[in-house]
Amino acid sequence: MLNTLLINLFKTFIYSALIAVIALRMSYFIDEGFVRGGLDTSFEGLPEFVIFNNLIIAIVTVPALLLANRKIYANSFLRFVFYYGTDIMLLLLSSYFLLPRHMGNYLSFSNWILIGGPLLIFLAIHTYFYLRLSNNPTDRNNSSIAI
Repeated sequence: MLNTLLINLFKTFIYSALIAVIALRMSYFIDEGFVRGGLDTSFEGLPEFVIFNNLIIAIVTVPALLLANRKIYANSFLRFVFYYGTDIMLLLLSSYFLLPRHMGNYLSFSNWILIGGPLLIFLAIHTYFYLRLSNNPTDRNNSSIAI
């Protein structure tokens, strides 16, 4: 099960980075690209930023690997906490610090989209792999760490 969790975390990192780069580049192009002259000028450092951002999210999500333990996996509350807890806390913290206190502050909202957008995409793909894992009984019964 540990191998499956590690592979799912790596796939989540790769897929969310690709989707987030495409989504944020399209968002930035829609907002700024028409004014500045096209897709060539749309935020050149975006792929590196998104990959670095997703790497931080993937590192923070490492406690999900503890679900290889059968006792932790059997407890549904602990399973939820280990799998989603750090992602949700990161989303709440980024929302608290980056969302505007006044709704007219567009710069704060665009900063939140740069951080929160990839995090929401990562969370959605992470949920997809969680649902696949929870519907696959062979991985749960053949846990590599049995206590």
